Amino acid sequence: TLVFSFFGFAMLSNTKSTIEKGDIANAQKSASAAKIFFSLAKKSSILLLAEGKLIGQEKNVNRVTRNSSLGSDLSQMAIYITDGLDTLSEVFAGRSINPKNDFTKGAKDLKSAITILREIEAEGELPSDVRVKIKSVDSVIKIAENTTGYMPSLFGFNGKRVYLVLFQNNMELRPGGG
Repeated sequence: TLVFSFFGFAMLSNTKSTIEKGDIANAQKSASAAKIFFSLAKKSSILLLAEGKLIGQEKNVNRVTRNSSLGSDLSQMAIYITDGLDTLSEVFAGRSINPKNDFTKGAKDLKSAITILREIEAEGELPSDVRVKIKSVDSVIKIAENTTGYMPSLFGFNGKRVYLVLFQNNMELRPGGG
């Protein structure tokens, strides 16, 4: 269990660094590997928990299994993030065959990642280094949370849209109605 958890956290660390470098393809691979390692850790922890009860170390074993579960949740969140970013980048680069469906899928993946993040935050289990990174982009996350339902319409997936963008300064207030 400890070995699988160790490799899972190592893969999560690699996922984080490759996302920061912008290498989404390798981040996807690392996140998937982390998820596999944490799944193996969770399966092996059943036996470890039984052994821990026998020798009176149930509390310590519970901490290990809780960390494995947290790692599994974080790796699933990373999978959603990398899949969503990859899908949306294909849409915005014009390489998507079905932009509306792909955009919806990418937005859904990012929303799922945000849901997992908020659940982990509510439980107070978010690691401090991740918490610091999240705080730096929290305003972007909140915008994404509040606008994902409107984005397909905004980007014209539900029909052609025409937008007028006006710029003004305090010397020219007519476009604002003044």
